[in-house]
Order: sequence, then C-alpha cells, then structure tokens
Amino acid sequence: MKPQPKNLKRRIPNPNDSLTLRANGFRAIGIVAKMDLVESKTEKTDLFTALEVCPVDYKAGAPKEGEEANELWDTDKMQLGLQALILRDNGYICNEGVIYYRATKQRVRLPITPELENWILQNIADAKRVIAEPIPAPLVHSPKCVRCSLAPVCLPDETRMLAQTTVKVDVSVDGKTSESPQPNGEAPRRLIAARDDTRPLYLNTPGYRVGCKDEVLTIKDKDKLIEEVRMRDVSHVALFGNVQISTQAIQSLCEQEVPVTYFQWVAGSTESRAATH
Repeated sequence: MKPQPKNLKRRIPNPNDSLTLRANGFRAIGIVAKMDLVESKTEKTDLFTALEVCPVDYKAGAPKEGEEANELWDTDKMQLGLQALILRDNGYICNEGVIYYRATKQRVRLPITPELENWILQNIADAKRVIAEPIPAPLVHSPKCVRCSLAPVCLPDETRMLAQTTVKVDVSVDGKTSESPQPNGEAPRRLIAARDDTRPLYLNTPGYRVGCKDEVLTIKDKDKLIEEVRMRDVSHVALFGNVQISTQAIQSLCEQEVPVTYFQWVAGSTESRAATH
C-alpha cells in the first residue's frame, strides 16, 4: 500500500488548502488533480486498512436539471470522476464524489461505477488523440464563445480574420500572374472588453487645491505639492467635500474631454460639449 499524504486529514476545512495528487497507478493516464476538499468516510483502525474517502468540489453555478433529480454536467462529472480514480490509484477507497453548487446550495453525489470509469478513460484517450492531431479550425460566430473563459486564449474571430486566402494578382513587371495573400475581410466580434488605460481621480481631503501645469494636474495642500497626475491618464475627476479646483484646470480637463464631478451637499458635474454629444 502506498503511503498516505500527510495533509489528507479527516476533513480539509478550508477549500483554499487544496490537495494535489497524481495518478501513478496501474492506469498510467498521466493526470494531475487539485482537489478542493477530501472527506474521510471511515476511521483508519490499522495500517493494513485502506482509508475510504470522498472528494468534494465547489462550483459557482447550478446543477443540470434531470427528469427525476438534479444531475451533474458532463464536465463536472469528468472532473469529479477523475479525482476519484486518482484517489484510488493512491491507495484509497473511493466509491462516490460530491459537487457542491453554490447557486442552489446543493450537494449532488456521483457514484463511481465501472461504466463511469470506462467513460472517463475513453474521454482521456480521445483528448490525447486530439492533441496529437492538427489544431481544428475556430468556431464561426458560436454563442458559446461569448461566455467562454478561454476566449482570450483561443481568439476564434481574430484567428479567422488573420487567416488569409490566396488570390491571383497580375504583376505588371513581367506580365506573369503570381499568388498574393489577401485577408478575408470579416471583422471580429468584440468578445473581450477593450483595455482602458485611464483611471479615475478621487480627492476627499479638505483643503486640497487642484491646479494644472501644461497637461499635468497638480494637487497641493496649501503650498506643499502632494501629487502630479497627467491628464491623459485620468478618466474623470471626483471631488468630495472642501476640495478646490482652478478654472484653468477645469478648462484643460474639458479640452481633454475629462468630466469633473463635485460631491458635497448637492452633487454636480462639469463636462465638455464634445463629451456629451
């Protein structure tokens, strides 16, 4: 029997203190699992008795609605089943797993059956075969891409846009035809929000005065310079309480289309005409 990891206790109370195990047993599937929680089903009475455990995984969403009761999604079933097989390969008895869905506050159990084990091993074999094959073409306007966490890595629309088609173009030098790559011309969808390099400027210290020098805002406390901020780095200025701002600073901010908001007893704002139309 393999030695048990020292950090596998009766219950790991903190999901952040996860347990990482590798499948090194007879299957040799080459999978590593990081488990949120492992519960002990029985007490270990002697060195020759295997410990029965149950992996528990946490999900933010809700379970799949079945005909009779809630069920696990296939991806959750694959992940939890792999955790159970890896625990078995490390010398533990594992007959079921549990996924806790935070949206519905439910624990959904998954029995580890031979049919489930064969299904998991078959999916692993299919995944390894796909890895060895050429990368498939990206999806075309799939609604799944909008909520996919791997969209910044896959970049389906950007990949298709950069894929170039070959067309024939006449070359006037020798009169022969040559092949020149041309883009397909289809614009990508905006799946990822554009990066905003500007930041809001909040000032709430009484007595501060905001002025400007060229395109730089100067923040002073009486005659002491507190901070200098470039206007191009500011998305808007918010003043709370007794904070003064010069007319020159307001004019420069309006030219940069940076709004100024005042919060005291009555809230108000100053914006340029270009920013409101």
